[in-house]
Amino acid sequence: MAGTPLPVLIKSLTQDTLRYEGLGHPLGTVGTINLKGVGDVRVTVIAKTNHGARLRLQTKPAQKEALLLRFYVDGGSPGVARANIVALVKDLARRLSFNP
Repeated sequence: MAGTPLPVLIKSLTQDTLRYEGLGHPLGTVGTINLKGVGDVRVTVIAKTNHGARLRLQTKPAQKEALLLRFYVDGGSPGVARANIVALVKDLARRLSFNP
């Protein structure tokens, strides 16, 4: 039923892709997904998964900014409940140094 909203469970979300569980759709299917705080985003199915699909997000500049704000200002990315700040700083320092 075209145009009928279908709820899905978002498993991962980045600035450019979204993986969900729910009804599967054929590769190349184009549609729209409504993301809280971002609005309606045009999407294309780029891969099928065991229980859903991976979508390519076709965000407008304002939507991309809203996703950035959601990830980095409003409490982290989906799936991250908490972070160990000491480990994060150590890892960052290691990556920025010349030491292995």
